[in-house]
Amino acid sequence: MEALLSQFTFLSDQALQGNKNFDPSAMEDLMKLFEIESYKVWAALELVEEKQVKGAEITMPILSFDQMGLIDDLLCGIYNYGFEKPSAIQQRAVMPIINGRNVIAQAQSGTEKTSMIALTVCQVVEERAIPIKEVFDAEEVFCTGIAMVVKSVASITYQGKRIEYKLGAETLAQKLHATLTGIQTGLIEDKLGWTMLID
Repeated sequence: MEALLSQFTFLSDQALQGNKNFDPSAMEDLMKLFEIESYKVWAALELVEEKQVKGAEITMPILSFDQMGLIDDLLCGIYNYGFEKPSAIQQRAVMPIINGRNVIAQAQSGTEKTSMIALTVCQVVEERAIPIKEVFDAEEVFCTGIAMVVKSVASITYQGKRIEYKLGAETLAQKLHATLTGIQTGLIEDKLGWTMLID
């Protein structure tokens, strides 16, 4: 853009001085280039602004379960269990997870992290009604899920009593998570035949 401005100044000076070498078509070409470059700068700024707006939307707290677009049954369940409004971690993490983003969420014990995971899983799990005729005529019937959560619980507080649990790399939960992830990714041999290639 700076080079174009220099060229524009040079050609303008030629025109003002009545220089015989001045070519009006060069000024027209330069104006076209200037228009293209201006558009590129504008488009780049628009893209930056769009990313900033999207980033703000992702981290913007959602202050009500009603504003999260949750399925009706899940929303009823949340209110029936006595939840009135999302906790701070739920306000910030539920929507990005539901929208398919990878989220690392950290919060203190007792801030509803576990219920945040549960409600997002319930929201994204797809449930499909099966006509009863299909069940009668089927050779095989089974249920399957698309999510499994293995998450250590640090503590539970119930009616004023707090119970703390073992955490860390040597816990059964962490070993189970590492084993299942290893089998899924093929890094650990599947000795029980849990995985198979389906053509």
